[in-house]
Amino acid sequence: MTLARHGAGVLSQACCLHLQTLGFGITAPGVPGLPAYAEELPDQPDAAIGVFTLPGPAQADLSGYVTPTVQIVVRSHAGDRQTPVEVAQAIRAALDGTDTVTWAPGTAHAVDLLTVDSLTSHPTNRGVDPRDRPLWSVELRTEYLED
Repeated sequence: MTLARHGAGVLSQACCLHLQTLGFGITAPGVPGLPAYAEELPDQPDAAIGVFTLPGPAQADLSGYVTPTVQIVVRSHAGDRQTPVEVAQAIRAALDGTDTVTWAPGTAHAVDLLTVDSLTSHPTNRGVDPRDRPLWSVELRTEYLED
């Protein structure tokens, strides 16, 4: 899986599916939990998770490894300041430091990751959106071998 060949959405979709297996995000209707979206955070529903892939730095060597950042944004209902930070903390705890893990195994979005490391020691408060809904994020550096 490479960002160049498949686009950022593949890694983001793999992350959404992985979050679902961990009980954080859902990608199908009728499953309890916050809906998770790859490369978007639509205006509705109020409480949701958006997963975005940011390109990593250009590689100085020819190892073939790429290091994109995955940003996971958690949003809640206006006035609910506690839930998004708690969900973001739990996501960070579940994903930080995982090595040799496959996100979305057995799917078209499967990505074999060498490392997943949080870029910060805690989730980042992103303030509120125009509708006063709180936003918290977790940024994860991923590394995998580009095929």
